[in-house]
Amino acid sequence: MSNINDPRSVLSAIENLTSKRHVISEAALKAKEDLANHRQETHDNRQLEVDKRWDKKLAIIEEFNESVTLLMSIFQNSQFDELALFAANPARVMITNFMIGILRGIGFAIGFLLIVLVALIAIKQALPAGSVSHAIHLLQNVSAQ
Repeated sequence: MSNINDPRSVLSAIENLTSKRHVISEAALKAKEDLANHRQETHDNRQLEVDKRWDKKLAIIEEFNESVTLLMSIFQNSQFDELALFAANPARVMITNFMIGILRGIGFAIGFLLIVLVALIAIKQALPAGSVSHAIHLLQNVSAQ
């Protein structure tokens, strides 16, 4: 005898009974048809849920792809890869910083000399001609003492 808790055995028993239509009432046939319709609807609903989940996953993947594309363009425009390679070579970083320091020092010296030159020209034009030589003579006397 088949187990009543096993759905497959119940289904096979129903199939056996439905093949003998003269023994089964119309209510039983209607119940079998309702069960088949219910299974089809359940299957359709599950398939719809699976489709919705799949569509959601596809949307997430598409959004991820757009984000990755955006990040790639940002890294390409920012030259991040060149900066990473530069930082990976400490000797190159030190040589570059040393050269930048030398150029800054030269720029500072040139700027200082220009400011002093402009100041001297302004002082020379502001004072009468004899007073500059007199001021230089006084400074020499003060330093000699």
